[in-house]
Amino acid sequence: MLSVDLQDLQEHRNAIAVVLSPLIATAVWKITGSLVRNHFVKKYTVTKDLCDAGKARPDQKRIRGTAVICGGSIAGLWSARVCADHFEDVVIVEPEAWLATDDGVSPIYDENGNEIKNAAKFPRTRVVQYHGLHYLQFFTLKALRHFFPNFDSELRKRDGRIGEANCGIGTCMGDFYRSPNVSYSKGDCPEIFFCSREGYERLLRHLVVESSNRIRRVAGTVTALNKEGSGKTRVKNVSVSQPDGDNLEIPAALVVDCTGVAQAGFKWVKKLDAGNNDASAKTYDHLVESYDVHSRWKNYLFTIPPEMRKKLPIPGGYDNVGMFWAFFPFPGRERRHIAFDRLEGHRIRLSFYGWGNPEVPETAEDVNDFLKTLDTDRPVPTWIYELVDQLLEVKENMVSYGGSKLPGLNWIHFERADFVPANFVAVGDSVMRVNPSFGQGCTKAVVGAIALDSLLRSGSMKNRQDIPGNFSSKFFKLHYNKIVDAWDGTKPMDYMFDTTTPTKGEQLSDEKTNGELSLLLLELCTKDPEIDSIAIHIRQFLAPATDVFTPWVLWRIAKFAVQKKFGFA
Repeated sequence: MLSVDLQDLQEHRNAIAVVLSPLIATAVWKITGSLVRNHFVKKYTVTKDLCDAGKARPDQKRIRGTAVICGGSIAGLWSARVCADHFEDVVIVEPEAWLATDDGVSPIYDENGNEIKNAAKFPRTRVVQYHGLHYLQFFTLKALRHFFPNFDSELRKRDGRIGEANCGIGTCMGDFYRSPNVSYSKGDCPEIFFCSREGYERLLRHLVVESSNRIRRVAGTVTALNKEGSGKTRVKNVSVSQPDGDNLEIPAALVVDCTGVAQAGFKWVKKLDAGNNDASAKTYDHLVESYDVHSRWKNYLFTIPPEMRKKLPIPGGYDNVGMFWAFFPFPGRERRHIAFDRLEGHRIRLSFYGWGNPEVPETAEDVNDFLKTLDTDRPVPTWIYELVDQLLEVKENMVSYGGSKLPGLNWIHFERADFVPANFVAVGDSVMRVNPSFGQGCTKAVVGAIALDSLLRSGSMKNRQDIPGNFSSKFFKLHYNKIVDAWDGTKPMDYMFDTTTPTKGEQLSDEKTNGELSLLLLELCTKDPEIDSIAIHIRQFLAPATDVFTPWVLWRIAKFAVQKKFGFA
């Protein structure tokens, strides 16, 4: 009898094991997958770092001395905001004198979009794309709201607007970069804000300056870094040439290069290194990865009078739009990139970019004829032509910008260098310039600043009141992981255009496989909203590129590739 009971018990155990095994395996798979993804999110994004950012150190634990921010554009302003939480003093060296005055923070338009009387308008001579198209991304808005709780109200005071993150960029085969709300079952879809680069920069400068009385602004141009003694390990002070011709030396606990396209910090650091006896024959080519897509741009901005605003044939209505039409090219068919959007001040902007010195409309009257030449299976909507015709009726209110070539693209690999001073870092375009057609520049600057905050807030730094000897090397290794996806995610696409000049020692064919996979993924995004949402999150610095390699995503890509091959896609 006992043996029978034991046999029954064993059979029950076997049955339970059969039922539970797949459940346990599934649970282990999900837990492991979650842990692995969390690791990649932490390594390749700053989404988790943002949670702790913005909390100021107690006065008695602040890092002694001054953080010198070289350049006060987007990267410089974000870096200053971060450093104000950690240092006794922060100085932004503004190369254009008016930026260090009240004019640099003042709005141009009021909350109703009316131009403010006597508003201070100055050209930005050092920012190539000051009037170019900018995609103001999800993570940028998320960070702005985190650091500046009053951001939404301040934006609206300057006629900026906030709406669902929905661009809907068209291609010759379908739309991609649509709203990512498929990933948000609770309806908490990310939002995006709409205003010009000029409006954003002025507002950000206002918020940063108001956020801390430790932040000072100095008009001048940084000309050199000066080291301590005969060593090369630390910057002692920064030389600044002021507008009146005088020279100023600012003692520096930390130097943050935010000179953007000029990438002046690399020149300063090389000059410091050249002062060493063993550096006379040194070359630095191995630290720079560069290529050129030969892009040029042109913008037309129309100010819309009140009587015309309700008449414009824009789907959704004039009052509710941000970017309302865009076209992105597929290599081999097209190389022109177009975007139409509405800005503060009741302005509509028509933007034209592209690869390989593309044709752009030389006058506003040429726009409609230009649009008719696009190589696409999906014709330009008829209402676009009607819109352009109506805009030409108020051509007297139009201004144009651009027509010039954009700088080449490069990545300075500071993380490989052995000569960078311990208290020198670089953020934004000072480190990496990616193709602006992908709209990552402004958010890349935010990411770099938060990476700097993360290191300053780390266990080895939170109780220190000085910058240690390994600070720079730690930062650049950390920063590398946060921005590598921006480079690796766009370079293969750029190399698919035969007009691109590759980096020295490379051929366009070196990226052929990655480029073909990128184009396959892009085409799949036009058909699969879940895949499109994943791509959006990666492009927006909200998710790591490793999300593409999850089994279900790989399965859909493989399935789509097979369907395409046999003509079923």
